[in-house]
Amino acid sequence: MKADLGVTEGKNKFVSHYPEGCKFEAQIQDQMFRNLNAELNGWVRKPDGPVKKYSRALDLDAIYKDKSGNKRVRVTYDLKAKEAPLAILKEPIPPLTIFWGGTSQLDIRISAAYEIPTDVPQDMQEWEVDAVRVKSRISYDFEYFQVDITRVFGYSGISQEEGEMLTSNSDYRSKLTVGSQVKAFRASKQEWFPCTVKALNEKTVTVEFEDKSIKKLERYGPDVEHKDHNIIPDVSSEVEIELHPRVLSREDTREMIIAKWLRCAFELRKIAMRQPQTSLPQSHHHHRHRHRHPSGANHGKRPVHDQGPGGNDSEKKQKIADGDREKK
Repeated sequence: MKADLGVTEGKNKFVSHYPEGCKFEAQIQDQMFRNLNAELNGWVRKPDGPVKKYSRALDLDAIYKDKSGNKRVRVTYDLKAKEAPLAILKEPIPPLTIFWGGTSQLDIRISAAYEIPTDVPQDMQEWEVDAVRVKSRISYDFEYFQVDITRVFGYSGISQEEGEMLTSNSDYRSKLTVGSQVKAFRASKQEWFPCTVKALNEKTVTVEFEDKSIKKLERYGPDVEHKDHNIIPDVSSEVEIELHPRVLSREDTREMIIAKWLRCAFELRKIAMRQPQTSLPQSHHHHRHRHRHPSGANHGKRPVHDQGPGGNDSEKKQKIADGDREKK
């Protein structure tokens, strides 16, 4: 459903309540994801650029709700099984959304929440898994905030049994060996296919399908699952610009930090909406290369292959990522 908010072309409007029947979709198109990935990687490579460090996180978020439906707890599981599950009781504050007029594809939602550490739900007679999100996230750390671009495999409306299977197998990828039977997702067919692990290292896993085709995947990514997994995910991409904890505690710098935070959001919004340049007709003996060109404030399907600052060069990407602890 579309609603006319009376915003003139090229202008914007702050809205605290959405029109009836409307909601904010916290997703971006895959071309927008690639635009942001490429631009932010370029900022990482600049010696005096704004990005201080780069890191990756591969997590599974499970949303538990109690039987009364009054309490919701988010539990984050590290897919590399190196850290214990972290449980948060989240109390959101009503968001503020900046809507743009005209034909703009992206708006920006400014949101905040109290996140209170709590215990991981244990008694499944009192709790149930409401939704699960498997995430592959790239984080770019700035002075006062960080930009996260994330591929998400979302599982909502799942049964209790399906939710428990996803969480109980969250460490499955860390136990893979050559010969392991797994499932791999093929986006073009929107289906999970059985396959066998042929080779693997800390970053990637090479699998062979029943038709003998071979594919290399991110080892801890959402495209690889337990051999009994059959749930079709809702695949999306997201971008969020999250202020560092307590960064607004000093009154004398608060206005400056908020201004930089919003300026970054506006700039990344423009970058995300860039159209890829196409080759122009040339004479037969010339050619022109095709060029490729956030909170949290966040902007809003298919899986896309995200790259680190080294592009396809895993050596460069590892050098940048070395020393950075995976973000929880």
